[in-house]
Amino acid sequence: MIESALAIKSDRFGQLTVDPGALFKFEAPLPGFEKSQNYVLLKFEEFQPFAWLQSMEESHVCLPLVDPWRYFPEYQPRVSAQTMDRLGVSEDGEVAVYCVVAPGESGLTLNLAAPLVLHQNGRCGEQVILEESDYSLAEPMEQAC
Repeated sequence: MIESALAIKSDRFGQLTVDPGALFKFEAPLPGFEKSQNYVLLKFEEFQPFAWLQSMEESHVCLPLVDPWRYFPEYQPRVSAQTMDRLGVSEDGEVAVYCVVAPGESGLTLNLAAPLVLHQNGRCGEQVILEESDYSLAEPMEQAC
């Protein structure tokens, strides 16, 4: 059975038609966004290297994301086996990791301490708080370049 495209509204991007394969459910809502559990991962060629996590419930919630290894090749988030089990992950290749981008005092920052882990086959995700790590909630992107 082929799933048909979905129409969504985004305050940032307007009316969009998206592939249902880009949808992710977050059982535990992202901190600060308790009304949103369903998101679509948006990727636009003109906005590379950024991707966007658009809420399906709240059109104004759209988080900019990046692949952390693009800026921090030595990044090694340790995601627990319990988290991987909760997401239904059985192989590493099923997982995509993104970090939220935010404005900082002197430019853009990445939240390396709490990456988003997306199970691509299971269409679910979770923001993982990396316990006992030295990663920052607001690591300047320019330090990585």
